[in-house]
Amino acid sequence: MKLPKRSMIVLWLAFVPAIAANAAAPVPTPVNEKAAIEWLRNNAVTFADTSPTPDEFRPLIDKLGSARIVGIGEATHGDHQDQTFKAELIKALIVAGRIDTVALECSRQAGADFDAYTHSGTGELAALIRSKRFFRTWQDDEMAGLILWLRAWNVTAASPVRIIGIDNQDANRDITVALDFVRERDPALADQLRAGVEPMLGDKALALGFYKWVVATPQAKFDMVTKGVQAINAAFGSHRAAWRNVPGYDDADYAARLAAQGIKQFDLEAGNPDVDQSTFSAEYNNRRDVFMAANLIERNAGGHRTALWAHDLHVVPDIDSAQKASGWLTMGSELRRQLGSDYASIGFAWTAGNFNSQSVAGYTATAMRNRDWTPQSLPNNRPEDLGSTLNATGLPRFWIDLRTIPTSIMPWATTPKFRGWAGARVNPADWQTTDDNKLALVPGFDLLVYFHTITPSHMWKKLPPEKP
Repeated sequence: MKLPKRSMIVLWLAFVPAIAANAAAPVPTPVNEKAAIEWLRNNAVTFADTSPTPDEFRPLIDKLGSARIVGIGEATHGDHQDQTFKAELIKALIVAGRIDTVALECSRQAGADFDAYTHSGTGELAALIRSKRFFRTWQDDEMAGLILWLRAWNVTAASPVRIIGIDNQDANRDITVALDFVRERDPALADQLRAGVEPMLGDKALALGFYKWVVATPQAKFDMVTKGVQAINAAFGSHRAAWRNVPGYDDADYAARLAAQGIKQFDLEAGNPDVDQSTFSAEYNNRRDVFMAANLIERNAGGHRTALWAHDLHVVPDIDSAQKASGWLTMGSELRRQLGSDYASIGFAWTAGNFNSQSVAGYTATAMRNRDWTPQSLPNNRPEDLGSTLNATGLPRFWIDLRTIPTSIMPWATTPKFRGWAGARVNPADWQTTDDNKLALVPGFDLLVYFHTITPSHMWKKLPPEKP
């Protein structure tokens, strides 16, 4: 089985259904599914509400062992239950002294803005949440509540918790930060380097947003900028000995590298808003996850312990041999490959309910333009859905250690199932219709959290466009 053909399409997208239009044939119920249901029922750890108590979290935290990075996923980008559980777990990990860093699937600048707010009160929380630097995905009460809690914690904490962004989709702003640092050291060099990236600078490019700038920029101009970004990174490399102890160097160097990643990540889409993104190769689709894994490992150096907030499809640490052979990677698989047991992962599952997402009819930049988020009601309780098996336990909410699945039910655990995964955009017409949209429980996450019913996240109303 293959992972979805285009798992990370644009800025906010964490999952895209497969493009094939024909529904897969019904999957026969594995002969050992009754045994699997019984094992799930007997080994599940239930909790009373969406927000578990500290006592309910304690055994889950113990299961994470000594992992230095804990990837916490979400089945959809737009449901209340997954996001609330994640936020409460992060708080519990902090109170227990298990982590000192929260890594968000967001840009460097958004992470830095949240970090400054939680450390010193810089900025206004609503404006930071609604910023174009931060994905619309998490502009909601659930994320705002976590950031506000972190601010309150850091006011009195002996060792404040930091927030970092590890994504690379704000290259216009990142390269500006890098150039500003160079200008303070060597104005002539800054002028020389700026000339190579001029098309991606300025208020217009920043207002447009990086991905929209990419698809609106002709290939020749994009190629010029690519060389310009490479030259800026080369300058940081050649001046490292002289600059590395200067305040601001680490952030500026990181910004330059992120800009280079962003340019590389979308180089097939330059000047082409109508390219069919579902046709891209595994290597091309993998780039974002590989980059984010590298960024997280580098930012986590120095003894930090981190909780990672991202989508299930990013944090899953293992995929089966056929998927690996086809070239697929995830951020979680890279973290597991490089860190081993120092990386632990938590995935999510559900059976019924609604979640926020954008309803689209195709996966080109043009087809997805200017869609707002609305509640989606899509099935996840058919025989081939994981939600069907979990529903049969009769338990409304629980978590379970998938590493303890016995050999007797392994044929069931290794049978691919639809997972109910949804990102910023879904196409209802091809929701969970083809086999390359499935993933087995084993190999997969270390722990799985289940909610029978999900409801939409408490998303903030989109602000009207600013008047000129």
